[in-house]
Amino acid sequence: MACKNFLLLWKRCLRVKHISPHLAPVLKGNSFVEIDDYEIALLKHLVYGMLQDEIAHSYKMQGIKPFGLSSIEKRLGMLRTQFDAKNGTQLVAKAKDLGLI
Repeated sequence: MACKNFLLLWKRCLRVKHISPHLAPVLKGNSFVEIDDYEIALLKHLVYGMLQDEIAHSYKMQGIKPFGLSSIEKRLGMLRTQFDAKNGTQLVAKAKDLGLI
């Protein structure tokens, strides 16, 4: 009987999502953040101190699409919203805290 109760309790625990109190403010109420390789590359370019127009030029020379400045601005704006970051520096810091870069 005790084993059966334990298994029922364990199954309930597996369905509950736990978010570390340290990460909860970063995720801004979302249970997950979906980020693709393109966005990780953008974040890495910010780490290296590249400006948005420099990233656009680099992507154009490498044939990486989308490479337009407007596309890069929009994507970084979306990331700032997802991570509740006020600027690029804060965005990079939060992404590093999550181990994304």
